Amino acid sequence: MDYIIKAYGKKNYSNLMKKEIINKKGKKQNVWIAKYGHLKLHRYPPPEVKDVKVNLKGNLNDHSVLSWKHPDTGYDVHAYTQERMKQQSQKKWARENSFKDDILNNVKTKTETLVKKNKSEAVKQASTVLSIIAQTGLRIGDRFYTKATGNRGVLTLKPENVKIKDGKAFFNFTGKSYVENSAEFDNPTVVKYLSELKQKNSDKEFLFDVGKADITKVWRDALGMGNKFLIKEMRTKVASNLAREIWLKQKLDLKGLSSAKQKKKVKETLKDVYEK
Repeated sequence: MDYIIKAYGKKNYSNLMKKEIINKKGKKQNVWIAKYGHLKLHRYPPPEVKDVKVNLKGNLNDHSVLSWKHPDTGYDVHAYTQERMKQQSQKKWARENSFKDDILNNVKTKTETLVKKNKSEAVKQASTVLSIIAQTGLRIGDRFYTKATGNRGVLTLKPENVKIKDGKAFFNFTGKSYVENSAEFDNPTVVKYLSELKQKNSDKEFLFDVGKADITKVWRDALGMGNKFLIKEMRTKVASNLAREIWLKQKLDLKGLSSAKQKKKVKETLKDVYEK
């Protein structure tokens, strides 16, 4: 098992044991780790996956090395080198760090205007989805994933997942990884439209009739984002702001605690933000 420890590091190796990539007796090894563990990839196919595409050409840090279909969802899954993931993480941080509050506020203002004045129903619905994400930080969701797992996001909400009361919208649904999500939304213009949409689509499986392509079009064109920012980077900004608010309200006292206990206390305090 030495090659696995070297590939993952001692801390990650313990996580592998917990996930039973290797069983408790240490006898049953994942064939994919056994074969490609020396490449130090950030993840490997589960043992039951038989059809895996392998790309060992050129610089391995420039492309996915292993690719396969997720056994439950059918989604394409890719494995990259840990070095590639580190590089991508640095680029991602730079992009997320440049998504400032004024950009977020601009999204809120523009989506409200689109909901109020645009004549296209698709644009109104897409703008509503983006407006909700801009305030709550909830995940966008995906119909294919919802049908496969039952988990939802804003785009895949059922009409009954939304309650309208006192001019506010309240969301409650099972999200990614089967975590219960709840949020409150109070933009008057968008809440009014949500109420109308909820009544109109009360007998449908999904509250919204639009797809991800419609959301992306409004994001890139109507909001003028182009390819500069991704919607998930806006989510990160919203989550960071929510975490900061919670931190300030809680006034956590971390003095005298070890580093491990500090991290545990912070994680417990921000648990709701992490799980959205």
